[in-house]
Amino acid sequence: MAKTISREKLLSCTGKRYKTAEIAGMAFRFQNLTERAKGNFEKKILNNKGGVNIEARKLLIVATLVDDDGAKLLENTDLNKLDELDGNITGRLFEVASAHCGFGEDEVEGLEKNSEALQAAAADSPTG
Repeated sequence: MAKTISREKLLSCTGKRYKTAEIAGMAFRFQNLTERAKGNFEKKILNNKGGVNIEARKLLIVATLVDDDGAKLLENTDLNKLDELDGNITGRLFEVASAHCGFGEDEVEGLEKNSEALQAAAADSPTG
């Protein structure tokens, strides 16, 4: 049996991790999110009505794509420009970014579906 990790070793797991993926013949580099950044992202994608921001997928792409030097490739001002990209490319970018950041399979989509169900239930309720 392997020796368990020490507290010091666990708390030293900081810093950036990068992953390069080829999508549609182009190389893209992704950075990880720290636990703080991941939590901030999750807060950012929830709107004030408990629903998920429709731009959640694009926000994750913007948060994780970096150049060879680790500088952000995109800014939030680029969100609308992402709407014009090939949907297959943005879908693959989102899949790689999600996996690299530790989101479970379909976790963001699950939040979106749960949000839609909650909003529909609220609309159907007598007090909604």
